[in-house]
Amino acid sequence: MTILVLDGDLLGQALGQLAEDELLIVVDPSADRLEKLQQDFPDPRITFLIGDGIVIPVPDGSVDKVLGEGSEAERRRVLRR
Repeated sequence: MTILVLDGDLLGQALGQLAEDELLIVVDPSADRLEKLQQDFPDPRITFLIGDGIVIPVPDGSVDKVLGEGSEAERRRVLRR
């Protein structure tokens, strides 16, 4: 399972739900914030990307769950069916 996190504040909560074989993608518009999150959560299951919930920088149908606020159309686009 791959979980997309559109708010860095939700990263701790998402990690608490993460199984060993699952992945997280964290999207945030701030490079400084992403760098801090990467230092605070040095987990190889997490990928950090610059972006926002309006234009999510992941391919169509590439995640199983989305946490956080974002464009409804973009959320639907990135979710696996």
